[in-house]
Amino acid sequence: MVVGAVVARKKRVARFCGYIQIALALMGLIEVIRRFTGAEAMPDFRIMIGTSLALGAEYEMKDYSSTRFFYTDYDQEEMSWETGTAKDMLKAAHTLRLGAEYKLTSALALRAGYNLSTSAFEKSAYKALYENTVITDTDYANTQRTSDYTFGLGYRGNGNAIWLATSIAPPP
Repeated sequence: MVVGAVVARKKRVARFCGYIQIALALMGLIEVIRRFTGAEAMPDFRIMIGTSLALGAEYEMKDYSSTRFFYTDYDQEEMSWETGTAKDMLKAAHTLRLGAEYKLTSALALRAGYNLSTSAFEKSAYKALYENTVITDTDYANTQRTSDYTFGLGYRGNGNAIWLATSIAPPP
């Protein structure tokens, strides 16, 4: 099972890298066509990446195991059973976001991004209920990592801006 999971992960990474290569090739082709047709003056190559391409990366870590619960009455007493259960069932969740924007013209831009989030639940976690608990939820929790790809197209000009975007989430 572990070998199959590694092979599947390698295939997903290879597919994602292929998408990036296709996107970069398309951006290069569009840039060549744009310059050949003379749509804009030739840029200063020293500042071209700063004016045509924007890259961003963000990493976030939240340690859910350090969550503490308190009663909302006047003395704010800690809910020790709930806090202990959270410490046992939850862990740190990591999120990585990568993004790029490429300006086709001064008014038109393409965007692409990737988001990866790990689960906040320990593998051994289960839904622990305190005695006399009333259940009112749907009993759903995401126990696996998630990832999604985003793509967008935007126009900004004459004091107006329009952005169209979509998100694609492959199955885990």
